[in-house]
Amino acid sequence: MENFLFAIQQLLSPNEIEPGFIQKIVTVQNLPKNSFFIREGQICQRVAFVESGMLRHFYNTEEKNEVTRWISLKNTFSTSFASFVQQIPSHENIQAIKDSVLVTMHKKDFQLLYNNYPLFKEFWIKNLELLYVGMEERVFSLIALPAEQRYQLLSKTYPAFIKEVPLKYIASMLGIEPRHLSRIRKI
Repeated sequence: MENFLFAIQQLLSPNEIEPGFIQKIVTVQNLPKNSFFIREGQICQRVAFVESGMLRHFYNTEEKNEVTRWISLKNTFSTSFASFVQQIPSHENIQAIKDSVLVTMHKKDFQLLYNNYPLFKEFWIKNLELLYVGMEERVFSLIALPAEQRYQLLSKTYPAFIKEVPLKYIASMLGIEPRHLSRIRKI
């Protein structure tokens, strides 16, 4: 929980919040490999900070079975965003692809921070801006770029993915088969 607390303490000065308040509203969750944070059809009630491990966001499709949308790495936030914000059933699954430790916060506590602490709200909005830009770039690359350029863009923009994420998930994110990704990586 140290990484999460450090990130939050950078946002909230000691004068703004009572000592120990954050520890009271978060829960540390050990999520073993292959366990789910949320499954398709459930309503997401929590946001998670990945203290360690890795989470895969994926959709079940008829054509390709599972399609990986994103991987949440250590020191990033993760949630089924549309479900969390709108309180509707999730279209995605979020699953640990290695043993993970999450610091989770329930929606009501998240709203409390968001509504009462301007620096937390500003932090969340900045994160959303960056996520939206990243999503827009990914959509553009999937629509407009050949596979080789999509891989180059991913490796330039998110080098940790190339080092840490299993290739089958990277291939799925790029919309290509793993054997095609292997050929691209050799070039």
